[in-house]
Amino acid sequence: MMRDLARSQPRSWLTWAVVIGLLGLTALVGYRLAPQQQMLVGGLAVAGVAGVLILRRMEIGLLGLVLTAVTVPFSIGTGTQTSIPFPVLVTPALVGLWLVKMLRERDLSLYPSRTTWPLLGLLVVSIISWLASVAFWDIRVPVASNRLWVQLGQLSIFWLSPALFLLAANTIREERWLRYIVFAFIVLGLVAVVNAILLHALNLVPDYYFTGTSGLFGPWVVTLAYGQLLFNRRLHPWAKLLCVLAIAGWMYWAWFHVPNWLSGWVPFAAGLVVVTWQRSPWWALLLLVGLFLFSSAARDFVYQTFVVPEVVGGSARRPEIWRAALEVGQRSPLLGLGPGNYMYYFRAYAPREAIVSHNNYIDVFNQFGLLGLGLLLWFMAECGWLGWRLRSRCARGGFAQGYVASALGGLAGIAVGMMLGDWFLPYVYNIGLAGFRHSLYSWLFLGGLVGLERVLGEEHRGS
Repeated sequence: MMRDLARSQPRSWLTWAVVIGLLGLTALVGYRLAPQQQMLVGGLAVAGVAGVLILRRMEIGLLGLVLTAVTVPFSIGTGTQTSIPFPVLVTPALVGLWLVKMLRERDLSLYPSRTTWPLLGLLVVSIISWLASVAFWDIRVPVASNRLWVQLGQLSIFWLSPALFLLAANTIREERWLRYIVFAFIVLGLVAVVNAILLHALNLVPDYYFTGTSGLFGPWVVTLAYGQLLFNRRLHPWAKLLCVLAIAGWMYWAWFHVPNWLSGWVPFAAGLVVVTWQRSPWWALLLLVGLFLFSSAARDFVYQTFVVPEVVGGSARRPEIWRAALEVGQRSPLLGLGPGNYMYYFRAYAPREAIVSHNNYIDVFNQFGLLGLGLLLWFMAECGWLGWRLRSRCARGGFAQGYVASALGGLAGIAVGMMLGDWFLPYVYNIGLAGFRHSLYSWLFLGGLVGLERVLGEEHRGS
């Protein structure tokens, strides 16, 4: 023990020496530079310091990504309608640091999880589909000048999302770090929804938007907070209040500010029912009955609030849109039409019907075929099965039990949201690369399930 402590102390001193040295060098060099150059040098210094700290604790990088993905509006323009958002830059940097850490420790192995195989298969299929789409391009379909960049942008989403899952699954080594990440996210979600309510309902704050808090961001805030309230008996009173406020804020926002956006509130309901069912099937049934009775008692209100706006907004045409989009994808059912390509075929063969599918399952099928969609569904099923197994391994009344329940609720929200046009894997011709700002949370928190499995396994072996 004393030898290990003595060996760790020089590393700690070396780390802080590098951090202080970088900050001092930045101050010295930036003294005589122009303001823009000072900002660049300062940014590089911050990135260097962050890199040094993250190499010591990879969980710091995940925590930083959670806090900055929707709060840092920085992006790099590409000369097109799509820019490269901050998380798309940070995520590969984190993955690169993880690889450096593994090389330094001479350990390139991944944690043996059943969720890994379908993900690796999806990565392989995405490359094969891309190459096949280029090699066998239909000559009757015009080739856009930016086709390569669109394809690479879509591939980056399909690679960064599983990479983030694997990063979380393999670097979360202690339950406390998962707890830090979860409650930091709940705080962030509360601040974001309060900002939205004050801005849009009361006009009390400046016109600032948290960048990327749409999609499944809100449902994850609600399910994570609800799972802790329902299962974690060790929760401090201030944490309980935080969770209650976060849930109330997002439910108010979903039901009263965006009621005509189905994917804005249906995933909330799915997540809440699944989390409740894990506590008590009878409670879940009562919740469903309550929702039904509420709907029956206020049928006119529900019809005017939810149904009419959906019809006016064109959502009633979704089955028709899905049919047309599927017909385009059936031109290459096994491997798909390649990343980002199906809109080119849609516009060439059915220009009057050419519109994004508003269904993430169809998007994946059209781009990567039955192989890609099958691998994605396999991965989601493995995540669900993992969560189900972990329910019996978690200590009763603790954080872990609440997290597992929330992850299963979040997975249900993902499954429903994808059908309604929300994004687990953003499509470049709809929400673009910007959708990665909020879709990354789904991959990170599902990866946390694998990390928790590893923690529980090590605790069991140590006991």
